[in-house]
Amino acid sequence: MQQNDKQPPIFEHPTDAAAGAELPKRDEILSFVIDGVPALLTYADANLRYVYVNKAYADWYDRKKEDIIGKHIHELLDAEVFQRALPHYRRALAGATVTFENKTTNKDGQERWGRGRDYPFG
Repeated sequence: MQQNDKQPPIFEHPTDAAAGAELPKRDEILSFVIDGVPALLTYADANLRYVYVNKAYADWYDRKKEDIIGKHIHELLDAEVFQRALPHYRRALAGATVTFENKTTNKDGQERWGRGRDYPFG
């Protein structure tokens, strides 16, 4: 390639003015990628309200993602499941990375053991 020939860059850093326009596209791409992961992935805030869930998580509970986001975790989990998980959530909120197992019920009413891993954020 001659020096005068320019190939378009693979990625251009958006200018400050264009950065806001790029964010929805990035969010859509990230959501697409995360929804392709078969593991149940969630992000909850410090009040234990769902901020994000992936498709596998929503499917596990036979809900739409939009119907879960904004709800408190105890609104989705069975009371016993939530009470067993709560000490682990608290430890993660205090800054620890926590791995635990918990028995839960899927959309078909079948009890399953699952392994949760909670990471502190921020």
